[in-house]
Amino acid sequence: MLSGDQNNSVFPFSIQVLVNYWEIRQAILSERINSLCRNGVSHLCSFLPWQAVESDISHSLTRFLQACAQKKLNVTLILSPEVGVHYANSGFPKDLFNKVDLLARSQKSETMQSPLPPNVFSLPSLLHPEFQKRYHNYLTRMDSYFADVDRLHPGVLDRVRVVLTGSLWKYYRLPKLSALHSFEGSSGDYSPAAISTFRQKLDAHYSQREFGEAGVASNQRWKTRAMEETNRRWFFQSAEDQFRFRSAQFLKKRSVSLKVSQVELYTPEADPAFAYSNFLQLVSGASGDFQRLSSFLDEAAMRGSSVASGSQGAVAPNFVHWTGLGGFRTLSDSEKQFLILKSLLLMGSQKGGVIIDEEEWFGLSHSFRNRVEILAAAVSAGEFELQNRAFYLVPHLWSNPDPLWNQVYTRVGHQARLVASIDRVLADPDARLLFVDPSYGFTQTQIAQLLEWARSGRMLVIPKSRLYSDAAENLVKDAIEESAGRNSMEIDLGVPFHLHQVGPGKGRLVVYDGSKSKEDSSHFISSILSVAGVQNICALSDIRLRTIPLSRPGSAAAVFVMNSTSRPVGADLFFSAPVSVSDLALEMRQGKRAVGGNPIQQGLAALAEDIAHRNPIRVNTEASPKRGQRFSLDVPSCGIMPISVDGLDLKSFEESAQESLAAALVSQGEKPGDVASRSAHSELPGFSDSVSFGSVADGSATEEKIKEDHGRPEL
Repeated sequence: MLSGDQNNSVFPFSIQVLVNYWEIRQAILSERINSLCRNGVSHLCSFLPWQAVESDISHSLTRFLQACAQKKLNVTLILSPEVGVHYANSGFPKDLFNKVDLLARSQKSETMQSPLPPNVFSLPSLLHPEFQKRYHNYLTRMDSYFADVDRLHPGVLDRVRVVLTGSLWKYYRLPKLSALHSFEGSSGDYSPAAISTFRQKLDAHYSQREFGEAGVASNQRWKTRAMEETNRRWFFQSAEDQFRFRSAQFLKKRSVSLKVSQVELYTPEADPAFAYSNFLQLVSGASGDFQRLSSFLDEAAMRGSSVASGSQGAVAPNFVHWTGLGGFRTLSDSEKQFLILKSLLLMGSQKGGVIIDEEEWFGLSHSFRNRVEILAAAVSAGEFELQNRAFYLVPHLWSNPDPLWNQVYTRVGHQARLVASIDRVLADPDARLLFVDPSYGFTQTQIAQLLEWARSGRMLVIPKSRLYSDAAENLVKDAIEESAGRNSMEIDLGVPFHLHQVGPGKGRLVVYDGSKSKEDSSHFISSILSVAGVQNICALSDIRLRTIPLSRPGSAAAVFVMNSTSRPVGADLFFSAPVSVSDLALEMRQGKRAVGGNPIQQGLAALAEDIAHRNPIRVNTEASPKRGQRFSLDVPSCGIMPISVDGLDLKSFEESAQESLAAALVSQGEKPGDVASRSAHSELPGFSDSVSFGSVADGSATEEKIKEDHGRPEL
C-alpha cells in the first residue's frame, strides 16, 4: 500500500485497505499486523463502530494502534456512522432502534433500510434530538480518548488520521424511486423530528430582514405550498452542512494534535438504488449488477461535496468504499478490477480515492494489486488531475437536479461538477463557468459573491425566477443596467436568455428563463458552453465507450478510454484540435513523464509492460501518423486504455473561445447589431437571423428604451 504523506493534500492516500480491528483476536494481533507488512501494506483504514467503541472493555483499539505504531503503519480511522460496516446495525447502538420515532422516514412515511449483511436495519434520523445528544456524547468521548492515548502513549497517534464523513444523508431515499436512476426524486428525512426542525429553521431563515423588506406579504410568499419543495431541499442541505460542522467542533478540544480530515464516503453496495438488485442476487445466486455499479461511480464522482464554513478547507474529497458484502463479491475478477481502476481514476484524480475490504483486496492477483498501487502513486503525486470545467449549483446535492444538468453533463462529461455550495465554486481557481439550477434561491450575500466572481472574467448563468430576495434581485438588476450600454444580447434558442458583459474584462452574465428549462435546452446549453470556451477535448464514435480526460503537468493530457461491456469495442477517437497521441503506459515505461523518483519509474515501467501489448493504438489513415484529429482504437472487454495526448493546451483553447465573442463585439467599422449577429453565428450553435437582438445590442440604447422593448427581467 501507499506510504508517505503529501503536504498539499487534505487526504494523501489514494488506495487503502480496510482492516476491521475489532475482528482480530488479541492473541494474533501482532502476527496479523506483521503479515500485512510482509504483503507490502503500509497504510490501514478502519471504521470505529459506535457500538464497538462503547463496549470496548478489552481496550482492543488501543492495542491495535500500538501494534501499528510499532510497525510504523499509517492508520486512518473513520469516526462518523456509516453503512456497509462489518458490524451489527453497521455499529449503531442497539437502543437507538427501540423507539419508532428515532427512525428516519421517507416522504411517504416509510422507514428507509440498509440492505447489506450482517443484518437489515432501518436508518436512524440524524435530526432527532436524542440521536444528536448521544452522538455528540460519543464524539466527546472519542476526543477524550485520543487525548488520553496521546498523553499515556506518546508517539502512537503520530501516524493516525481521523476522518469525518457526511454519514447517512445520501441514503435517505426509497429503493422504488432509485430503481431506474441512482439519485432520482427528492432525498431527505421526513420523520416527525425532522419536520419539527424544518419548521423552526424555516421561520428563523425567513425572519431575516432581506426577506421582508417589502412587507409582510413578501415574507409570507416564501412559506407557501408552492415553495415547499424548494424549502425542503435547502433545509436538507443546510442540515447536512451543520452536521459536518458540529461533528468537527466536538473533536480537537482536548486532542489538539490530532489530524482530522473531512471526506465524502460512498458505499455503492449500500445505496438504495441497489436494494432490489442485492435482494434478487441473494435469492437467485446470480452475480452482482456490474453495469449499475459502474454507472453509480459516474453519479458519485460528479457530485462535489463541501465542508461547512469554518472547517478545514471547502472541499470534501470523494472516496468509494467496496465492502464485498453485496454484489461486488460475486463479480468476476475482470469486473472487480475495472471498478477499482475506474474508482481510482475518478476519485483519486480529485484528491479522493478507494477504500477496499482486506479480503477483497488480497483476493485479487498480485500483479493487479501492483498495477493499482503504481497508478495510485502517480495520482497521489499529482501526475493526473480531473479538472472542473463547469459547475452546476443546486439547492440539495442528493436530490435530482433540473434536466438542464443532464445536458451539461452530456456535453462536458466528467469535467462537470454538481455542487450545493457557492464556497465550493469560489475555492476552485480554475472554475470559469457556473450554471445555477432553476430551483435555487438566492440571498443578497450569495448573489453578491457570484457577481463579483463573474466580473473577474468568468461566466455566470442564473435563472429568471422569483427565488431571489428583494436585495438579491436589486443587485442583479443593477448589474444588468450597468451592461445595458455595452455588449448585451437577447436570444431565444429554445430557452430564452439575456447575455450581458459584466465587469471590466471578459465577465459574462446570462439570465435565462427558468420556466422554460424543461423544454428542448440542447441549443441553449451548447451556446453557453461555446461562449464560455468549455468543450469536450475528445469524442468517441461508439456510445458504449466512455472517456476520463485528465490533465498532467505542463501542456500534456491523458485520456482513459473505458469499455464496461463484455466484448471488445473498436471505435474512432476525435479531438477538437490536431494532437499527437501515444500509449501512456509505454511513455511511462520509457520514463518520459515519470513522477516521484526511481521507485515509481520502475513501477510504471512494470505497468506498461503488462498492458501495452494488449492495447495498441492504431492511427486512422485519414489523419497524419504524427499529428491528427481522428484515431482508431481497439478497447478490450472490461478494459481501460490509457492514452497520452500532446499538443492540446486546454487553457489557451478556452481563452481563445472566450475572446472571440468580445473581439467581434468591438470590431471597428460595423454596427453593433451586425457584429453581434455575425458573432452569434460563429459562437452560438443553432442561432439564426430570425433572432432579434433589439436595442439591447445597440450601444446607444437607454435604460428607458430597454424597459419599453423588453422589460426588466423578473428575477
